[in-house]
Amino acid sequence: MPEHIGYLKELGIEYGWGLTSSLEWFLEHVHVYSGMPWWGSIIVTAFCTRLVLFPLFIKSSDTTARMSAVQHLIKPKMEEMRLAAEKGDHQSANLLKSEISTMFKRAGVSFKSLFIPMGLQMYMAICALRLMRNAANLPVPGFVDGGALWFTDLTVADPYLGLPALMALTMHMIFRFGGESGTQMMQSAAMLRPLLLYVMPVGNFISMAWFPAGVNLWLATTGMFGVVQGKLLQNPTAREAFGLAPMIKPAPKAPAAVPDVKNANIASARRPVGKMQYQAPDMSPSRIGEVPIREDPPAPGFLTRKINDVSSGVTDWINDAKVQRDNWVKKGQKKVHPRGAEYQRRAEEYERRFGQKGR
Repeated sequence: MPEHIGYLKELGIEYGWGLTSSLEWFLEHVHVYSGMPWWGSIIVTAFCTRLVLFPLFIKSSDTTARMSAVQHLIKPKMEEMRLAAEKGDHQSANLLKSEISTMFKRAGVSFKSLFIPMGLQMYMAICALRLMRNAANLPVPGFVDGGALWFTDLTVADPYLGLPALMALTMHMIFRFGGESGTQMMQSAAMLRPLLLYVMPVGNFISMAWFPAGVNLWLATTGMFGVVQGKLLQNPTAREAFGLAPMIKPAPKAPAAVPDVKNANIASARRPVGKMQYQAPDMSPSRIGEVPIREDPPAPGFLTRKINDVSSGVTDWINDAKVQRDNWVKKGQKKVHPRGAEYQRRAEEYERRFGQKGR
């Protein structure tokens, strides 16, 4: 059967309307009009899909850089809000929360721009996996000998596991370089770094090793694009060209000075115990440096901050609901039906008039 537009649908790969169908349409057009083999068409299609998402990742990188720039202002407010919530002062906590939101808004921070690129990328990867796996399982005749190098057959798993290894390596590099937005977001999540750098790539390699080579070729291509994208968005020249906020690295903390024990004045310790002598305070720089420097606790990670925000919002909503319920109860207790009030008035008047006559 000659390959032409609509060739894949004639073979039975039909998804109606949606992203999977759009990927199928684009892949087929690239293959038919370019004349490239299927492995080349897969690489070009995967590259173009990631290129479409590139502007969204640019916005995400800009938002993260702006968040980092105001972190030194937000952190004290977050601590004050936490302490107010622990004390039960929900009014102060809500005011601080509103102030933090205003500060983020003035800094140009849009939280939805952080999640939209990741969500669309995951959805697109799932659709691509569905398309490529069905094309390999059918199989599409051109997939049988449409590979290259050591993976000549795109319908079976990579015999040397080179493509799954490449995909796992690109995932490791993306997390090590700070994510696809290139803003070093994972540096603050110290507890998650071993999971992201090693556990997830190894688990991905094991789970994808048995998938067809066509699937792994697509995912490896998108992974390499992500590595290049992350490094590009870390480049100051590129960020200036795209009009992004500069990346601000936190200043290293000064280490605590070590006391000079060798040159310490030991003679003062050998004075007689019975005689008290005045000793002027030593304000020399060497002695002042002996004061230990208290280091700030590590800042909570991005995921932890979002969970705390959601938890604080739910708590505030529950407290507001309780206040409204108490107000409704109080209003219900004070409200007396007009007819009941009239009956009460008549009863009191009757008791006053006829009660006195009975006495």
